[in-house]
Order: sequence, then structure tokens, then C-alpha cells
Amino acid sequence: MKQIQQIATLALASLLALNLSGCSEKDEPAATDTEKGIAIESINAVMEGMESNNGGTVTRATTLTGFSVNTNADPTIAKPEERTDWKMDFTMYNNNPSSNNPYADGSFTTTYNSSENKWKAPEGKYFPNYYKPQAKAIIYPQGWTDATEIEKEQSTTTALLKQDILIKGKGPIDVAHNFTITVSHKHSMLDFVIADVVAEDIDEVTVWIGDKEYAPYKVPSVQEYMLILPEGTKETKNNPVVQIKTKANDDTGSSAITYKQTIKILQNETATLGSNNCYCFTLQGTDLKISPVTILNWATGESLPGEYIAVTAYPTFKAEGYAGKTYYFYYDNKLTVGGKPKLQEITFNENAECTIKPDGRVLTHIYAKDQVDDIAGSEYKTPKESTTPLFDGTIILNEMVIDLVTRNALPQNP
Repeated sequence: MKQIQQIATLALASLLALNLSGCSEKDEPAATDTEKGIAIESINAVMEGMESNNGGTVTRATTLTGFSVNTNADPTIAKPEERTDWKMDFTMYNNNPSSNNPYADGSFTTTYNSSENKWKAPEGKYFPNYYKPQAKAIIYPQGWTDATEIEKEQSTTTALLKQDILIKGKGPIDVAHNFTITVSHKHSMLDFVIADVVAEDIDEVTVWIGDKEYAPYKVPSVQEYMLILPEGTKETKNNPVVQIKTKANDDTGSSAITYKQTIKILQNETATLGSNNCYCFTLQGTDLKISPVTILNWATGESLPGEYIAVTAYPTFKAEGYAGKTYYFYYDNKLTVGGKPKLQEITFNENAECTIKPDGRVLTHIYAKDQVDDIAGSEYKTPKESTTPLFDGTIILNEMVIDLVTRNALPQNP
């Protein structure tokens, strides 16, 4: 009987020893980087705003009506594993308060293993012997380093996607052989639409940041553009400037012209373009609508606080004292209907401003209501015979705001 008791005691002691050996991880920082925990086998990287569903991933990122960000037309919606030959740098920390040095036994660089659908860790990589380690990660194309500048030429799908570096900021992670991390976009992005402009009239669209000119990606079949920019860009002098170059038109005699519009995202000298922020806006030229610059969490599509900014793609005519008044403009002295000069009607709004899409690129004549007649069979007006226009000269439409009073195109006191 005594022998049986001894055997039972030995078995229980052995069981306890086994159980305790499996729970050796500490709930405190590791004393040294040599204390290893469980082995790391693989990582699943999921974009913020995505969720797992039966082993796969489905998009639940919010989209913004009228813009392509986070839709199938957006090249940056590509999942981390779909970015062929990209690498992941995974850096572990044992969370020792006295040291910010990476935990070498848990840090590594890897590429996506398409056969196993995982980012595989090399052999011999472990968590530190601690329940609450931290880690950061960055996913990037071949050849990229921390010193790599964002390319200025982004007009193709490949070029745009190549700028879209994915990151996980330093923070807690689950301790498991196979675990998931959530990543977001490192840089900032502009997504803008040019409305009320005939595509055939546009020769080139670029964006300036300071003295650097960028070529954006054009979304197919629409007048929409995407551009990735450096996060942290600051100072109002570095607000994005959208530049639109038009084509010359031999049929109308219109000359080529360049329009520039500053997008006032940076409201003060300390504001910056935010990491993982997407700035959406419309350049619209038929009237003075206010176009909001909507700021999104690029990964999730959720709205962030933004500013409302008036932006126009065509020149705005100003004329102090002319609010509510209607006049008729003539461009290039070559536009006709049935052999008669064709005029364009404009009405100044309550702010004595009017933004229009001109048929030509040079303003040559201005007429008042009592100086024009209808053109038979046409919606347009033409000058009455032997009438003297209010303005007879040349104003090149090469500025975003043109004051018709100071240009002596309209009387000082209407």
C-alpha cells in the first residue's frame, strides 16, 4: 500500500512539473534578451478596415461617394499578400522599460509565402519570455529603404502602388505561434476630381508641393486623380497646388493655358499632412460651389475633421458693385454662330463673382444687356449692329481671379 502511495505521489509531482514548465512566461519584462518564449512560425498581415471571414479577408472599408479611394478602382486597395515580391521587416521588443533596443531573437525580414498564405518567420525566431511584448512592422517593395523618397512619377498603377508603404506602429501583439497584425498606410494621399472639364481639353495634370512637381495616377474612364505624398509635410507654403494644362484648339483659335489652384489643407505653419490620411476634393468650374476637402482614414474610409475650402478649376471674374448683374462676354473674336459673333452670358453672384468655362482663352469684348440681340435658331446672343462694347481689348485668362474693374473692363461705378 505504501508503495502505491509513493508511485501516485511521484506521478502527481511529475504532472505538476510538466504543467509548470509550460507556463514559464513571465508577466514582467525579461531581465535579459536571452530569455526566450514560444517560437514564432508565421504572421498574417491585414489592412486596417478589413476583417477575417472563414479564413479569408473581406473589405469593410467605407467609401466616399464620388471618389475611388477604397473601391476596386483604387490600386492601393491591394492586400499586403497581393503585392508581389514585397518584403516585411518585423521588429520585436521585449518591453523592458530600460531599453528600446529591438529583441533580436524575435526580429526578422521575410517575404510572403504564397503556398502557405502566410508571412513565414525564419527558423529560430522566438517571442521574449514575457506576456506583453511589443512589435512594429513595415511592408515595402524590393529596393525600398527608410531613405527612399516618394517618386514624382506616379501615373501608372504600378508606380502609384509602389509608393504605398504599409506599416504597423510599435504596440502590443498577441503571443502565439501564428498571429495577426493590422497595418495601415505610411504616407498621405490626395484623391481629387476635376469636374465640368472636357477630358479632350486637358493636356496634363500635375501637383506641386513646394518646388517638387508630381504626376498623379488618373483613374480610368473618369476625370479623377490619385497621388501619394510624404506624410509630415508641413507649412502653408507646401500646400498642394494642382496644375491643369489645357490644349490649344485650332477650330476655335483657343490658345493653351495653365491653371493653378492651391488646396489649403495646411491651415497654419505647424499643420502637417497626416500619415494614413486621404484628402478628397473636387475642382469645379461652372459655378462657385464650395468643395469640401474631406479627410478620410485612408485604410478604413472613416471621416476625420476637415476644412471647407472654395476651389475652382476656371478663372473667377470679380467686379465690385456688380452683384446680380448680367453681361455678355466674347472670346478670341473668332467664335460665331451662323456667321455672327457668339456671346456667353454671365451673371455675377451676391459676392460680385462669377466662375465660368469660357469657350476660348482670351476675353476680347464685354456687352451689356441692352447691347445684344438673339441669334435666330440659337440660344446665344450677338452684339447689336453699330453698338460700342463696354470693353474692347484683350485679357488673357491666365489667373485664377481676374478683377474686371481694376482691369478697366467694366466701369468703376456701374
